Amino acid sequence: MRINIKNLEKRFFWLWSRFEFRLAFFCFLAHIPFIVFDSLFLSNFSKGFRATDYDAWTDRTETILDGGVLYRDLPCRSPPLASYFLLPPVVLGGGRITAFEIYFSLINVIASVMIYKTLLNHGETFARNCSIFYAFNPLVIITSTVRVQDECIIALLFILITFFLIRGKYYLAATILGLGIMTKPVIALLFPLLVFAKGDVREKILRGVISIGVSSMVLFPFYFFAGDRVFKVFQGYSKAEGTGILALLTNTHDYSLPTTPFTIIFILTYLATAYFVINKKFNHWIAITIILCVFFITFTKIHASYYLYFILYASPFVLINKRLLNELLLILPPTLMFLHRAKSDYYEGNLPFLFGGILAWIIVTIIVIHLLLIVLKSQNNHTISPFERIKKQKNLNHIIDKKTFILAHIILSISLVLLYL
Repeated sequence: MRINIKNLEKRFFWLWSRFEFRLAFFCFLAHIPFIVFDSLFLSNFSKGFRATDYDAWTDRTETILDGGVLYRDLPCRSPPLASYFLLPPVVLGGGRITAFEIYFSLINVIASVMIYKTLLNHGETFARNCSIFYAFNPLVIITSTVRVQDECIIALLFILITFFLIRGKYYLAATILGLGIMTKPVIALLFPLLVFAKGDVREKILRGVISIGVSSMVLFPFYFFAGDRVFKVFQGYSKAEGTGILALLTNTHDYSLPTTPFTIIFILTYLATAYFVINKKFNHWIAITIILCVFFITFTKIHASYYLYFILYASPFVLINKRLLNELLLILPPTLMFLHRAKSDYYEGNLPFLFGGILAWIIVTIIVIHLLLIVLKSQNNHTISPFERIKKQKNLNHIIDKKTFILAHIILSISLVLLYL
């Protein structure tokens, strides 16, 4: 069998001429140094550096591969599909940490390409800059490699749902949303936007039925075998955990705050926000960004890795605000890492870290509010699309600066080493 070199060359140059291919190649390439550095050096140091659920992942996936049933044969704190999404690195990579890091890196590659595809209707340069901002963001890369967190999977589900919402393929969006809820319930934030998108009453009801039906079909087999133990998974989402202000002040050895009032406040605020963005008929991307900002300000269970969603939807707005760009690249990542560390040390009785953690939380919240104000300000003039106004305000070619990205990676890497070694 002869190999036609010329045809191979043509195909390669055709692929290389496409931005999606170059983006995917360089995005994955950007992850490799962190994977190598972690496996050769960082893995010998503090486990708190990773703060991963790796042991739980391997237990769950091994239970599945051995023919067991989650919740019945193994207690599980995550919705069922979360464990099934983690099967590839176990099956193909033997469940090693490096296999998970490579897998999560590939998911970041897909998410970056999907950002480009989702925003392409608003202009080539605009879509390129947004995808580049996410693909090479230090928080995205380090969360998925060095810290070995699986939030990149949820970020990918978010962008897939957004892609189909913007394209008007609501039934596909409803299907992915139903699967997403069974992966992490935070995806349910998009449910009202899907149901009340364009269409008649019958179509809107059908979208809701599809989402709920898909989730129910996934959940039913586990309920059949494990009973009510399945629903305990969802009870954990009302707890004060992670890097939120409530988590800093509660769940210590001798002090706690009731979470129920804060949960009620979040639900009411979320419903009011969803009604506001639907009533105003905002662009889907704009609406999701506003809802996520409210989520990060008011929800009781916020982990540092959740900010991958924040980075994803903030990407268009860094193109019109250099201050926001610097905040998300240079300030937010190391502040989140300190906030995570401060919470851990407070559990060990280190009160100075508590006060530092509160200050870090204030800084993070100010950044979230800053984005929220930028988004709301972009809605002042409804004569043209908000994204069209973004493109008209500045020359986008100079926004994504290589030096800023490199500096951001250096700052975050040094911060992690100083905080955890």
